[in-house]
Formats: sequence, structure tokens, C-alpha cells
Amino acid sequence: MVLKYKFNLKDISIEDFKVYFLALFKSILPKKKIKNLSDLETFIQKKSAWVSQVTLYSYLKTRMGTKYVLHFDNEKLLSSINKAKWNIYSVALQDLTFFSFSYLNVFF
Repeated sequence: MVLKYKFNLKDISIEDFKVYFLALFKSILPKKKIKNLSDLETFIQKKSAWVSQVTLYSYLKTRMGTKYVLHFDNEKLLSSINKAKWNIYSVALQDLTFFSFSYLNVFF
């Protein structure tokens, strides 16, 4: 079955274009500096969420194989994934918090 859909530029919003276009230059754009505790808190939360998401879903894709999308219809599996997601996030949060404070302790 082939989907017949004609692509129009009206289908793309400016926000979508910004997200995908700026992703190309993300590695060379300057990073935001951490200047206070609230910046450190948001940094730790964002990086912990990223680590937990990449870790969990790449592991699941590897273990489930090529048809991993079909497995997400199972409610029991989804509840188990949700528990694992929060467990990994909490451990990643602790790890990055301890690392940040040990780094600050040594250098400041």
C-alpha cells in the first residue's frame, strides 16, 4: 500500500522548521553557561532525562528486534516500561547530582 500524499510547504510550520534547522548547528553553537543553582538544577534534570530516555529505549529496541513498535500495544509492557523509566531517571538524577557536587567541591 503506497500512500499518495503531495508535500506542500504549508504543511510545515515555522516552529518545525526552526527545530530541525537549528539541530544541524547544535554542535557548533555555543552552550549556555551554568551561572547559578537554578541553572545547575535544570541542567541536571534535562541531562538525566536524556540519559534515561536514550538508555531505556535503545535497550528496548535492541532486545525487541526490528518489530519493536508492535510491542507497545501491550498494556502490561507499557506499565513495566513506565516503572523502568522512572527508576532509570531517579538513578541518573542521583548520579549527575553527585558528580556535579563532587566537581564543584574539587574546583571551587
